[in-house]
Amino acid sequence: MRGTRILAVTIGACTLLALAGCATEKPAAQGTPSGSAASEDPQPVAVLPQTKAWSPSPVNACPVTKETLLAAAKGHPVAAEMHQPIELMEPQCVERFAMVWTSSYGGTLQPNGLLFVYTQGAWRLQGAGSELECTAKYNVPAEVASQLQGCAAE
Repeated sequence: MRGTRILAVTIGACTLLALAGCATEKPAAQGTPSGSAASEDPQPVAVLPQTKAWSPSPVNACPVTKETLLAAAKGHPVAAEMHQPIELMEPQCVERFAMVWTSSYGGTLQPNGLLFVYTQGAWRLQGAGSELECTAKYNVPAEVASQLQGCAAE
């Protein structure tokens, strides 16, 4: 009995699907038998716009303020080890890379350069030091690194 019910439900579902397919057919043109290839009008094909693969190179996130970079550095382990409060000089920014230097606090501390990259819609601290290996370690293009003080282009 149970097998009969399953069979009846399956047959009913198949019938509904078949009828649904019939309801979407266009009527045959006059003088053409129904269902022949001659009666089918060509359907427009939707063309989706091509999108470029994600590439960081065309982004120009400059200019950027020292306040924005300071906010991006908050919570980063490198920034946590620096003399607090962190005081920043004016940043240098090229395309999606920025270098900003910390204050020397009146000559009492050696300034550090902070390297940032703009990616996924936000500035992110990459590293800190007085001479960073920007091209080798942080993948900064050489032509960009040469424009950032303390960012070595190798």
